[in-house]
Amino acid sequence: MIITILFIIGSYFLAIFPAGWLINRLLKGFDIGDLQDGGLQNAGKYIGFLERFLIVTFVWSGELSAIGLLIAAKSIFRFGEIKDKEDRKLAEYILIGTFLSYSLALAASFTCKWILALILSGK
Repeated sequence: MIITILFIIGSYFLAIFPAGWLINRLLKGFDIGDLQDGGLQNAGKYIGFLERFLIVTFVWSGELSAIGLLIAAKSIFRFGEIKDKEDRKLAEYILIGTFLSYSLALAASFTCKWILALILSGK
């Protein structure tokens, strides 16, 4: 039981902190400084934390279809911001960040879940 809890906590940790650091490093090469419109400071970072937290929760609870709902909700909220042609650079930046975030959260969750299953099965 304790090992299961440790793996669940570990998957949250991996998906939130190291993944956030990696996304930040990978997106540093993109120049979007002039595209920032005075939104909340660090909002993207916290949105990323929350979406990765939700993805890990959905994976551990077996509700994978909820991840599709999360993608759809984010798309609806972001559509108004990126519908103009001049916002293409920002749209691409957001998509890259979102796909990296979701991919790393899924990888952390499924890897921890898989390793735990191997340990519990005795292999």
